[in-house]
Amino acid sequence: MKESGIKTFAFIGPVMPFSSLEEIEEIVFETKNFADEFYFDRLNLKPGLLEKIKLMEEYKELKKEEMEEYYKSLRKEIEKLIEKNSLKAKILF
Repeated sequence: MKESGIKTFAFIGPVMPFSSLEEIEEIVFETKNFADEFYFDRLNLKPGLLEKIKLMEEYKELKKEEMEEYYKSLRKEIEKLIEKNSLKAKILF
């Protein structure tokens, strides 16, 4: 599609808590020739949703502060990845 002039996007999300930067980089490297722009988003849990879905037990034990700190740190790493690879991208968290 991109080669035909159709604008393409790669949405990488939800980025789960404790996903590694290496995992995200791998997705970017595998798709960067096919996407004009990238979007990154975190796992957004509405109150009560975690109890209704089956996620790994460790997610249920996470404190909100731990989650926020993780995503704050990951955001900085994704910003570096974007700059290093000259990507057009938006981080939605």
